[in-house]
Amino acid sequence: MSSLPDHFTNSPLPWLNSTSDCDSIVLSCEASLSRNLQGIPFPNKASATQLLKGQQKVQNALMKLEPPLFPYSFALADLRDLDRDLLSERRLLPANFESFSNDQSYLYCSNDESISCLTNSEDHFKVSISGKDNCLNEISQKVQQLDFQIQQHIQWAHSPKFGYLTASPLLVGSGFRVSVLVNLVGLELNGQLNKTVTACNRLGWNINSLMNDNERFPGNIYQISNQRTLGYTPEQTTRSLQELLSQISSQENNQRKALAFRSPEKILDYIGRPYGRLLYSHLAFPAETLHELLLLRTGVQLKVLQNLDIDDINQLITDTMNAHLNYHQLGTHAELAIEQVRSQKIQALIAE
Repeated sequence: MSSLPDHFTNSPLPWLNSTSDCDSIVLSCEASLSRNLQGIPFPNKASATQLLKGQQKVQNALMKLEPPLFPYSFALADLRDLDRDLLSERRLLPANFESFSNDQSYLYCSNDESISCLTNSEDHFKVSISGKDNCLNEISQKVQQLDFQIQQHIQWAHSPKFGYLTASPLLVGSGFRVSVLVNLVGLELNGQLNKTVTACNRLGWNINSLMNDNERFPGNIYQISNQRTLGYTPEQTTRSLQELLSQISSQENNQRKALAFRSPEKILDYIGRPYGRLLYSHLAFPAETLHELLLLRTGVQLKVLQNLDIDDINQLITDTMNAHLNYHQLGTHAELAIEQVRSQKIQALIAE
């Protein structure tokens, strides 16, 4: 079985930015395009021979790109479950990937993980470009340019009436999806988040917790993404999200200022409780740890925690993610439970 290069197992999660600007609410953003090959059934209906044919067509097109973009390629069937879980934690594979995987599923990735292509998953082809902070316009243009280059060597399934055809009805049309990860601690603490979620849904946007709406650990990091693509160009979708993000940023920063002026103890308690639990716990479990470390990261950004650096917190979040931690602990610390190892790693940093 294959294993991943050190870069993927050691470097910080690519969706965590390094900004310590207390007014910044955006961690990262992503734009993607989903496509299917003309004349070949969707992956869930295609035979093994058709999947292989489709994979070869896409790979040939990618290899013709100038300059070369994808030094890394992985046949996902050859990777261990742990490898695939780690790639999912880095947001290079969708969390539900196993539902769509087959022997001809491949992942292609750039050196910095900002550009990736997934083949023979839900669709024959999906290209994604991500960026840190708010760079929606830039990545939207880049992903369209890349799709244009690929179309010089390949023909996508397209309907004059509906646009690009995809396995998911929600992506039929442009096949374009754009999303941002945002920190909404002010709206969360002031009880205004539900209003924001309702307004986003009415405007055609999904807004979901990074913790997958875990009721025990809801967190304050949310992903906003478009619900549909039919009838909207990528430019229109990107512009609409920029406008929405501007409104949410204004609301969030107003709520943060109100908290700092009227109820600073709320912020201190919100950050101090997880800090204390992490500092004195003996067993640290995955979902709870991610939730609490993201709160500590918020504390660093809001200048509540002065003794920690945001890059160190980003690395700690990475190192304690379940697959990343298991990857490095294979064959070591056999006498300790993985929850103990996670707790020790956390305390080694935050107790300094």
